[in-house]
Amino acid sequence: MNMSSEFTIKGNQSLGVGDYKEAVKWYSKAIKGDPNDSEAYIFKGDALYHLEQYSEAIEYCDKALEIDSNSIQAYKLKGDIMYHIEQYKDAMLCYDAALQVDPDDTNMHVFKGDAIYNLGRYEEAIECYDKALEIDSNNIQARIFKGDSMNNLERYDEAIECFDEALSIDSNNAEAYYLKGISMDRLGRYAEAIECCDAALRIDPDHVEARYVKDISTKSLPKSEDCQHRRLIVCKEKPIVGSHYCGKHIKNHY
Repeated sequence: MNMSSEFTIKGNQSLGVGDYKEAVKWYSKAIKGDPNDSEAYIFKGDALYHLEQYSEAIEYCDKALEIDSNSIQAYKLKGDIMYHIEQYKDAMLCYDAALQVDPDDTNMHVFKGDAIYNLGRYEEAIECYDKALEIDSNNIQARIFKGDSMNNLERYDEAIECFDEALSIDSNNAEAYYLKGISMDRLGRYAEAIECCDAALRIDPDHVEARYVKDISTKSLPKSEDCQHRRLIVCKEKPIVGSHYCGKHIKNHY
């Protein structure tokens, strides 16, 4: 093993424990020892990214790409940095460049879709998620993000299908329940929206957005339905022998 590789390993160790300044020092030594080590440039860019030195991080990604124009790792890191600083079009271009190298990179299709989503181009984002799902039908993120895009297009029934598919793969995904709750709320199915948000909160009690949507849906419930919903909750938590409401599923009452 040459000295440059040893420096890179030490840099990776520092990067792994979050000592980014120390990592930068080691990667600088690695680059000095071997100016054509593209990975050392990428790793140094990653450390600089964590230090919030975004311009410098991008420069090191570009230097890595000068050495290896097919480096998916460099395109991804540069794309992630661009995404983080809300330069979504540039992020999209980086992920797209990575896909030119490997068209079957599922995650890169998802990342590209996410960048396009943030540009408000929801139909195009869905196309990216669909491509990811063609490669890996069990990609939960692609299904959830596709559903979120459907919500933004007001195609709520299709969004619910996406979230249900995601939940069939991972029944403990709080985000899928929360976003499904939004779909239900927009369709005026407030009791079901509340149930979805409750499911999200059981998984993640600190899910602020789910609690907010639950509050909105609760306020939107017609008074009679709100009473029924509250009775159902009481019944589930404290069964009362002989109660007319115990054991009845009121979720289909509308």
